[in-house]
Amino acid sequence: MKGRPAALLFASLCILSGLPGTAREAAPRPEAAVETVQVVRSPNGPRAVRFDGAADFTQGTAYFEGSMPAAPSARLYDIVLDFGSYQIPMRLISGQRAGQSLRFSVTAPEYVQCERPTVDLIGTRAPSGTIDQRVDLLVRARRLIALCDNPAYASYVQPKLVLKYYEVSCALATEGSSFAIHKDAQDLIRRIQRTEAVNRALADCSGRGTGRVVNGQWSLALTALDQGQHAAAASAAEDLLAKIDDPNWQDGFAAQKLNGDRLRELKVMALVGEQNAAARAAPDHAAEINDTLLGLRDDKDFAATMDKVGVTGKRLDADRAYIKGLQAAGPQF
Repeated sequence: MKGRPAALLFASLCILSGLPGTAREAAPRPEAAVETVQVVRSPNGPRAVRFDGAADFTQGTAYFEGSMPAAPSARLYDIVLDFGSYQIPMRLISGQRAGQSLRFSVTAPEYVQCERPTVDLIGTRAPSGTIDQRVDLLVRARRLIALCDNPAYASYVQPKLVLKYYEVSCALATEGSSFAIHKDAQDLIRRIQRTEAVNRALADCSGRGTGRVVNGQWSLALTALDQGQHAAAASAAEDLLAKIDDPNWQDGFAAQKLNGDRLRELKVMALVGEQNAAARAAPDHAAEINDTLLGLRDDKDFAATMDKVGVTGKRLDADRAYIKGLQAAGPQF
């Protein structure tokens, strides 16, 4: 689905004039839900957990607990595990667990200085296992990166730890999980020498987490369009357009080879389809969609897209005249 050529997207595009169309009920968008994140409290665990730059998680008897809106559109949330003298960043994605809570536990690393045996041990650990085991490895690798932040370790220790930190971040961001790769891990790996292992990790993990969400929303938009659910398709395209200029989502779009032009084409196609389908049964709604399309032409990027596919201002004006005739005649069934 993700590779469907833009030209094929518009193979079925038809402008309103003279076409009756059949209105279909748009798929309802899900109500905004809340996804719960729980970090187990323990004597050796974090002293606090917070959303980065925002409120702390609430402190219950057993958990630090925070909430993320899970619908209708996936969002990224950066959290901080605060161990007192240092903090570990993590990135979460809402809406990936179908209403289930995300729960994990982690304890503070016992080491307080950079030692070669510890570095070698962390460097050889596989970035796999349960969520708790992967989070543990992430915390230990990131803590050692800070402890080993010394020019004397630049050639061996730092690259080894940074690669492990990135690999386990990638391993957490698997299909169906609520994790994504934090910008901290992305920035660190891009600063070290591009070895074969680093290049392989970057290739394997590009867009991990965010790419999954982008591809899922794009596929849903195309499916909705194929099924005549034009409003749902337009809404999904709008959700993606709202993310495409966000630097935190760039890897996801790049991994899916999806750009703004394709998203604008899909949105225009969906709106034209919604206008056509509503014209006879609900001409007032069709007129509203026509207004929306005319308004999009004020945006230079949308205007170029619309000209490309033949949705010109002149044609939309003709559609408006046709819709006004239907409004005057009353609903047609």
